[in-house]
Amino acid sequence: LMCFGYTMMPDISKIINKDTGLKIIFGISGIYLTLQAALRSLDYQDSWAMQNLQAPYTLFLVILFAVFLLEDKFENLLLYSIAARVILFLLPNLKYDFFLGVSLDQHIQYTLTENIIKTQSIGIPSDVLVSARYYADSPLFHTAIASFGILTGLDVVQAFKFFPLSLNLLFPLYFYIILRKMSVKNLSYLKYSLFLATLGGSYIVTGTMFIFPFLLGFLNQVISLIQKPERIRYIVLLVLIVGATMAHPIETLNFIVILLAVSVMVNLVEGFRREYLIRHIAVGLVLDLGWIWLRESQFRYFAILFLERGGGGGGITPTFFLLLR
Repeated sequence: LMCFGYTMMPDISKIINKDTGLKIIFGISGIYLTLQAALRSLDYQDSWAMQNLQAPYTLFLVILFAVFLLEDKFENLLLYSIAARVILFLLPNLKYDFFLGVSLDQHIQYTLTENIIKTQSIGIPSDVLVSARYYADSPLFHTAIASFGILTGLDVVQAFKFFPLSLNLLFPLYFYIILRKMSVKNLSYLKYSLFLATLGGSYIVTGTMFIFPFLLGFLNQVISLIQKPERIRYIVLLVLIVGATMAHPIETLNFIVILLAVSVMVNLVEGFRREYLIRHIAVGLVLDLGWIWLRESQFRYFAILFLERGGGGGGITPTFFLLLR
């Protein structure tokens, strides 16, 4: 009977190959991590989002890194990367009743978003802080969150928790497209770049987080223009610049200045063979600066940020959770 049982037992190694084994281990570690976060649901904020989740969190990252070492198909790694970002950015949403944030940005954006949903119009509440004019005059962020909440039926807090999750899914795809356009052939370089893109990002809901898809799209279009200067790519570039400006003009300005400086240096080295690139990015700079100049609150914020304080953000001591309670 033992011999008969042995001969009838299937060869597990033939059923579960390397790819299937990786998927099973990755899936189990991801489910275990998310369950641990859900079982620790809190109505206040920890000192660190992964507090009391260190062991399953570390295990998941180790398994994720092993997947990137063992998997040879870059397209499969892209799927793993997107799945990992879903899991990682679900953790604070499962663990906490409210979204993460202790800086002034979250409070202002929350107030402006709530006002849109209540009044069904884009405006400025009478009791909002004077500093909120900066975000009120660049309404794309809170307008997008309000639209997301209305379309999905989620309240403001839930919309603030899950809207950033939908944005963060785009990061690996953007990096994949950019690396492919740069014609990177080295598989190890592709793997580790995508791995870092998987882990990169912020749990904190801020305007900077919101404009990153615009800025990565902006960078993608610049690379496309370097390869082939077509008019449609230039138009898409301007649309992305306008979108980023309407969300967070100061961060957009920083990014444009950096890209403009890089394009100037590249042209100096290459004898200004791509002079058109400087012109295209300079137009974006003019659009962004024009928006800041025309909007009084934008210009005031710009002056305070760079002239009086010399840079830096404005944080507050009370957590968002305590304020809502």
